[in-house]
Amino acid sequence: LRYGADRCSVTASMDITNRMTELRIFSSLPLNHWLCLIPSQWSEVLKCKDIPEGGNAMFEVWGGPAPVGKVAESLTGWLSLADVEVHGVWVEKGFASFHLSGPEFSLRKLDAVIGRGSQQGAVRGSGTCRLDTHEFAASATTECDPNAVISLLTRNQARVIRSLDFKQDPPTTRLQVTGDFDNPKLFQMKGHLYGTNFSYNGASLAVFDSDAAVSNGVLTFHPMTAVREEGKVEGLVAIDFDNERVEVDAVSTCDPYMVGRIIGPNTEKFLRTFRFEGPARVKAKVLV
Repeated sequence: LRYGADRCSVTASMDITNRMTELRIFSSLPLNHWLCLIPSQWSEVLKCKDIPEGGNAMFEVWGGPAPVGKVAESLTGWLSLADVEVHGVWVEKGFASFHLSGPEFSLRKLDAVIGRGSQQGAVRGSGTCRLDTHEFAASATTECDPNAVISLLTRNQARVIRSLDFKQDPPTTRLQVTGDFDNPKLFQMKGHLYGTNFSYNGASLAVFDSDAAVSNGVLTFHPMTAVREEGKVEGLVAIDFDNERVEVDAVSTCDPYMVGRIIGPNTEKFLRTFRFEGPARVKAKVLV
């Protein structure tokens, strides 16, 4: 198949004595053309939003050697994308290599630059997914503003991310996740976050450095260190999205009003009923 300078080519061979088959597929056709060519149930799952005409995509897939009816169960290949929006995430450029063996899909290498402008940054990782049980596991390192992937998050996760404003460099994260596509409550994450010169709920932070974990809908930062010009906060913060609660067990030498703003508007409003005329050291275990 040819479209201008782009093409899709397929080669295959079968040994008729034992029906062992091999195939190779290469394509540089634009993504919006492929969405028209592949089966409709696949295209709906892979549907990309507002694919630009200039978006580039290339991939190559090898199958077999395997019996003719099982070639699709043993595939290896790579995919390259540039200047395309996928499920609301802008991909400046990206490369992935993968392998399919029976029901197990392995993303062996992911290397991409996502986001636009100040949100742009690198994402690297790998992962596995069981096509029969829909269980998945992945590890990744990111150097981009999390607002660049906000379309992929749940409503509560997006609410937290929208409260972040990175003024200069995007944060660095190392993450490991596991879960089940059919049951979001089984999602678990652990990793490390590091960011500088940003604000949360309008309160500026010079440095944020913490281990992080998500389990049973609760996002926990511990051990956590948040640094401002006048002091720092050290300890634990746990955000329970399902029950709308924040647990804090920490020591702070920061401006109490700014700490209250980070926790939430009601906490800041309560603290504004007090007047602080000098440095404050607060050790607190709080459930809000």
